[in-house]
Amino acid sequence: MFKRALLLLFPTLFTGHAMANTVEFCPDPKEIKVIAGFVLRADTQSGNGEWIKVLQRDRGVSVIGFERGVFRPSKDDAKVGHLESCTFLTTGMEVADLAFRPEVNPKVSLAYPPAWKEKQDAKGTYFECTSKDLQGCAFREVK
Repeated sequence: MFKRALLLLFPTLFTGHAMANTVEFCPDPKEIKVIAGFVLRADTQSGNGEWIKVLQRDRGVSVIGFERGVFRPSKDDAKVGHLESCTFLTTGMEVADLAFRPEVNPKVSLAYPPAWKEKQDAKGTYFECTSKDLQGCAFREVK
């Protein structure tokens, strides 16, 4: 009886662990929806949040391509930080920075570090990913 219960419970435990380690990446431009002409929105890979950008005014835009992802490491731990944005090119050659789960601004770590190149700006060190294979700009939420 105990073995049967354990066999039924094991897949559930494993699935929960796998979901906690979902690899996220910048959304595919084709998955970004334009709502009311000025809100850009896409689901996260885990389904537990969204990518979002509210434009200043109704521009009637559509997303046509990915430009870059930006990760800012924390001051205490260079392997953990926040995904600042994923930048997309829109019609009219404007750019839109979509935020990853902005309501909670979760801590993340890079899942595929070679795709992220270290850079410097006025705010300090950051990592940029310009891979056209969006799954190359991968990261994980740190729980």
